[in-house]
Amino acid sequence: FHLSVRPSGRKLQDFEERIIPMLSEDDEEEGSEGPIIIRADAPPPTPSFRLGIVFNIYQRPGVFDGSGWTYSRTVRVFRSPTGECINTVYLRSNLSTAWMPPLESEKIPTGAARDQLSQFQPCGISATGDHWDGPTETGNLKRINPDLYSGFVTLHEKEGDVKLEMQYRVLGVYDDYFR
Repeated sequence: FHLSVRPSGRKLQDFEERIIPMLSEDDEEEGSEGPIIIRADAPPPTPSFRLGIVFNIYQRPGVFDGSGWTYSRTVRVFRSPTGECINTVYLRSNLSTAWMPPLESEKIPTGAARDQLSQFQPCGISATGDHWDGPTETGNLKRINPDLYSGFVTLHEKEGDVKLEMQYRVLGVYDDYFR
C-alpha cells in the first residue's frame, strides 16, 4: 500500500494520529500485501499566504491647506512565512487617479507574463513602517502607535511631483509580524 500526503498542519497531525494506526492494524491482518509506505509530498512552490493586517488609507495635501483627511482605500495585506506579501484593495474611493500617466499597452500583463506574475515581492510594510519607490509614486510611513502609520507620499505627475500626507488607520492585525 502506497500513500502520498501533502503536509498541511492540523490535517496532517489528524491523519498521523487517526488514520495511520488504522491502516497499520489492517496491514497486520492475515493476507496483507506488504508494508504501508507513506511519503510526504514536497510543498507546492507557491508559498501559503495568511491575512496579516488590514487598514484604511487616508490622505491630504502635503502642505496643509485647511482641508481634512480624505478616505482613499481599504487594503488587506497577506503575508507568507517566507516574508513575501500580497496587498489587495478591498474598497477604493472615487479619488481621481488622473495624475497617473496612461499605461502603455505593452505593460498590461498577458499570459506571456505568467512566470513574472507568479513571483512575489518582499513585504515593504512591517510593524515599524512602510516604504516604496515606484515609477508613479514614492512613499515612506512610520508606525506612530499600534493603530496608526503616518508619513508622506510623492506622486510623480507629468506636470511635476506632488506631495501628500498619508495615514494608514489600522483596522485589524492578524500576524505577529505586524504587531
